Amino acid sequence: MPLLSRFPQLTRLRESFAEPGHLWRSTSRTSRLMLLAGVFFLFAIIGLLSELTAVVQHGDWRHLVLVGAFSGAVSAAYVVAIAGGPR
Repeated sequence: MPLLSRFPQLTRLRESFAEPGHLWRSTSRTSRLMLLAGVFFLFAIIGLLSELTAVVQHGDWRHLVLVGAFSGAVSAAYVVAIAGGPR
């Protein structure tokens, strides 16, 4: 007897993942925004840390803020593009 036939919940979960973007659309807007904010700030910090030494040497703090915002926005856009599925 196959494993999935013994566990109907697993079968339904597998079928729900077969449709692209189903999980993304089934979550609440608040959960999606919290995920995007978490991804944004995680990668914004990585962008800030990667440019921190150059900013300390040259003193261009605006560049540091732009790099942090850019890396956070690009990573959040990737999450939206991948989780949303093809349109």
